[in-house]
Amino acid sequence: MQSLTSLRKLPSRQLQHQVMLLLTLPYRSAWIVYMTLMFLVLFIPPLETALWFARAMHPWTHLGLQIFKTGFWALYLILAITTMAMKPVLKYEQLWALWKIWLMVGIALNLVCCIGALVYGAVVLRRWRRVERAYERLEEPAVKAGGPDRSSSTDALVS
Repeated sequence: MQSLTSLRKLPSRQLQHQVMLLLTLPYRSAWIVYMTLMFLVLFIPPLETALWFARAMHPWTHLGLQIFKTGFWALYLILAITTMAMKPVLKYEQLWALWKIWLMVGIALNLVCCIGALVYGAVVLRRWRRVERAYERLEEPAVKAGGPDRSSSTDALVS
């Protein structure tokens, strides 16, 4: 980045170019972040499938992945709606209208599918926690229930 004093020495054409580069820096860096997130979102379903087949998919992991995907697609839908209000990218107006419809339907469908998977992940986590609590209750010592303590078997052999 150039300092403000060095920008003053430039001719007006170069100055405009440098100012535009400075102003579009957040926009250009946002594309890098967007492409990284898009790669992660496209990488998650094969990862979920591999973990599921290996029986290594923990309910918390599943729910976390679903939250990430749903958040990404919700943010992307908001950004797509805001960019649709801007200047058309395509040359022909009819083609631009069809593209907007196609894009909105695709993103909304993807978001609905992610919300469905998020709800399913929450249900799976709830069932898993309920079963885990049931096993914890089964493993409680009998002393709490008022019965004899069977945790040390040597006492029973001595008496």
